[in-house]
Amino acid sequence: MQTLIYEQADPIRAMRTRIVRDGETGLPLIIAQQDVQRIADDAKRYAGAYDRHVARQRGGRMVAVVPAVIVNHLMKMGIWQDPKAKLEWLSRRDAQAFRVDDGRPLV
Repeated sequence: MQTLIYEQADPIRAMRTRIVRDGETGLPLIIAQQDVQRIADDAKRYAGAYDRHVARQRGGRMVAVVPAVIVNHLMKMGIWQDPKAKLEWLSRRDAQAFRVDDGRPLV
């Protein structure tokens, strides 16, 4: 049985953070949840309007819209701080839902 210690909801990011006390160990657990469907839908809409030639003229380009809970997970794994590892992760099939460009491999 978990006892709720703290709860915060952020409706703009569709994110919910809870701190609960674990019934077995008595240690606090931090649980972050986010509804990523809206972000994936936005990314799909951006990708549908993506024009490679316009992006090239601007000089830089937006590659992905990554939800906060996934960024936190990637930071814990050390992927977010390493530019090459981040591009490799963005090129993976399971990250395609968050891509806003044409989806070509980045590395």
